[in-house]
Amino acid sequence: MDRLDLYTLLLREHYDQITDQERIELEAILAEDPEAQEMQKQIKKSVPEDQAKEMMGKINVEESLLLVKQRNKVYQRKVKIRRWAAAAVFIPILVVGGYFAFKNNTQSSVNKLAQNNELTLQLANGQQILLQDTGTQKIVAGDAQLNNQNRVLRIDNKDYPGGWNTLKVPPKLDYKVILADGSEVWLNSVSSIRFPLKFTDEKREVYIDGEAYFNIAPDPDKPFIVHSKGTEIRVLGTEFNVNTYKTGTTVTSLVKGKVAVENAGKLYELVPGKEARINESAGTATVQDFHPFTTLSWRQGVYFFEDESLSEIAEMINRCYNEQVIMDNPAISKLLLRGKFNRHQPVENLMEILNNTGRVTLYRKDGAIHCK
Repeated sequence: MDRLDLYTLLLREHYDQITDQERIELEAILAEDPEAQEMQKQIKKSVPEDQAKEMMGKINVEESLLLVKQRNKVYQRKVKIRRWAAAAVFIPILVVGGYFAFKNNTQSSVNKLAQNNELTLQLANGQQILLQDTGTQKIVAGDAQLNNQNRVLRIDNKDYPGGWNTLKVPPKLDYKVILADGSEVWLNSVSSIRFPLKFTDEKREVYIDGEAYFNIAPDPDKPFIVHSKGTEIRVLGTEFNVNTYKTGTTVTSLVKGKVAVENAGKLYELVPGKEARINESAGTATVQDFHPFTTLSWRQGVYFFEDESLSEIAEMINRCYNEQVIMDNPAISKLLLRGKFNRHQPVENLMEILNNTGRVTLYRKDGAIHCK
């Protein structure tokens, strides 16, 4: 059983929506592993009942649309439970905003995003370096040395040249950067971050495009500032996620700590469990609840789409699989769908999930995925 299935099962058990067979399976897991027991306690303690019930309602709807894989009845204790436990206690902020491309022609298509399909680091001096996505790679930037190891970039010494450096992640990959202050940033596919090798004495600043999850090293004397599409997020020490995929929209969702989101001269202070949705195009801003389960699961490779348009799902396919998606009929691009998929599984699995809704048909033709 994977960690997301276990999390769902624990929620079902907590709110008495579990079947007899699922209860037997869960009790066997809990009897063997104290970490799973601790996760059960945390869910009972930290998930508000009304929020969890709403979440479970959504999951039930999604399950009716999905081909749910058969659970592996061999309990893989050491790997899967520990990974899920780490994910369950790794609490963040989410910011969603910014980039969405869709073009209508006589044959409407969602084309490949305009990006280099290589993992690249452009240094402040203009030098561009192709980063390996496996193994170890040493990088020299002036007097500074950086280490790229298995998609993790780390600054190795204290001699930092000035200026801004830009790291770009292509489709199908994710990547982690450890900044000069020890803060950690996980970048999703088709995302970029602009950062210095050394922060100033007054503040720590980065610029983000796409989606990223931050774990900020505390420093009360140096606020950490994330710039994203006209929105500024200020923190002193917490964890948060930044997503700038949708044009003109920035969403900041906080689970731990405290942040202030500034846009158009207005300041929105968030408390855990709340998110600020900034729509620059419409000039609106709202603060509302959010669900960490569906919002943060991308770091485990799982993506939820809840009343997302088919054109937005096509963008997900492009980012996760680097596949071109063509709309045979432009009208279906606005079709709203619900479901979830795992990017580590073949794209054909997602195509089958969408086809099983009975509302759209996806098929391959001439090297692209078509929707009709």
